[in-house]
Amino acid sequence: MKAVLQTMHEQRIGSMIVVNASKHVLGILTRQDVLSKVALAQLSLGLPISQVMNQPVQTLDIQNTAQDAAILMSRYGIRHVPVTRANALVGLVSERDLFAMQRLSLKQVSTSIRAAQDIDALRGVAGDIRSFAKNLLAQGIQAKQLTELISHLNDVLTQRILEVVSNRMGIKEQDYCWLSFGSEGRSEQTVATDQDNGLVFQSDNPQADRPRWIAFSREVNLVLDQCGYPLCKGNVMASNPECCLTAQEWINRFDTWIRVASPENLLRANIYFDLRALAGNKDLATSLRTFVYQRAKESTIF
Repeated sequence: MKAVLQTMHEQRIGSMIVVNASKHVLGILTRQDVLSKVALAQLSLGLPISQVMNQPVQTLDIQNTAQDAAILMSRYGIRHVPVTRANALVGLVSERDLFAMQRLSLKQVSTSIRAAQDIDALRGVAGDIRSFAKNLLAQGIQAKQLTELISHLNDVLTQRILEVVSNRMGIKEQDYCWLSFGSEGRSEQTVATDQDNGLVFQSDNPQADRPRWIAFSREVNLVLDQCGYPLCKGNVMASNPECCLTAQEWINRFDTWIRVASPENLLRANIYFDLRALAGNKDLATSLRTFVYQRAKESTIF
């Protein structure tokens, strides 16, 4: 351990990657680890690094993009990502490398969102997403990369809103799944996008339980609206009873749209079939995606 810390000090680096003889990444030690796991814990500097390093390590291949690294850092709350070629370490990308020219980093924005404790705080951090997007535009980032980043932050914001509202209303995460449709489902959002969402809930008596889930969904839809994501003019939102269904009810609707050829059903399929499980019990959406894939393949008219 002492040799590692001395090397970090002499080289003025913030992390050390541990590899085996084949250069496969085994772990990583950062300055924060030194403080929290060694100094504060008063561990001996004679310990092997394997006892304090972080493992497993999130890595990327050289063919991945800087965009991939940024999203990985945000998703796992990390600041360093080892880069490999054929599973062997060849380099390291840090958050500082990616966002040295930006005032707000992806991790900072996502961390602020996850730390928000109420609706007022969420409205504030929603503004940070727009500032972040403006910084990226000023740097000439490509449209596809920009929409992926914005969609990721919109996901984080929606997930936090769902957590805040569900905690307040006594909703259990395992009882529902929040769905994204359309451009939101395809992760193609911009800062000026309306809502396209739905809800899958578990129930033995859907008619009796639906009002509770509609009330929950309405609250989430309104908060998203307050955060700058307008209510859908076509009412493709979870607060709409037609978008607040059990898994079997969703499947019944999908089956009708596939079986009955009409312009309306084609439009609905174009919106709803790009569905993505965003939060809650994501297993509830598995049967929906499986049904759409299999049923659409079998349907000649579709």
